[in-house]
Amino acid sequence: MTAMTLDQSIDSIFAQAGEIARKENLFASVQAGPDGVHCAALVAPEPATYSLFLDGESLYVSFSTLDRWLSQSIEADLMFTGDKLEDLIDEEATDFGFDGGPLEIEHFRDESKRYVFRSRIPARELGDEQAITNAAVACLLAYEAVFRELGDMGEDSDD
Repeated sequence: MTAMTLDQSIDSIFAQAGEIARKENLFASVQAGPDGVHCAALVAPEPATYSLFLDGESLYVSFSTLDRWLSQSIEADLMFTGDKLEDLIDEEATDFGFDGGPLEIEHFRDESKRYVFRSRIPARELGDEQAITNAAVACLLAYEAVFRELGDMGEDSDD
């Protein structure tokens, strides 16, 4: 697939992925538009977002929060259990039908001061629009399944 085809298809991919995410009932809200799909975490002690978006010419899935303590609780949980985030995501993504191999995880604080965990989805290698949409949704759902269980994510702020 050429870059032009992905760029031309991205609005449709985001619209389809947003619809599927809404139907899963795993998120407090789902917003889909030309800038991506942004899903608010259903249960979290502080606001957190799962997203699909383009950065340059690459398609990404991410989990992000402005809360440093939430990010640190996730890191601490991984350190305590010895689990590798890449392995957890890969297992869940495979369960959701993604067979693109383990996704590399980046973790950083971005320019807007959000703590971000993200992975590039190998969209250009997948071929057609439906294959890209399926991979994007599988990765988004995998991120939700994994992060919902890490750190303080399962804790409501009213507890």
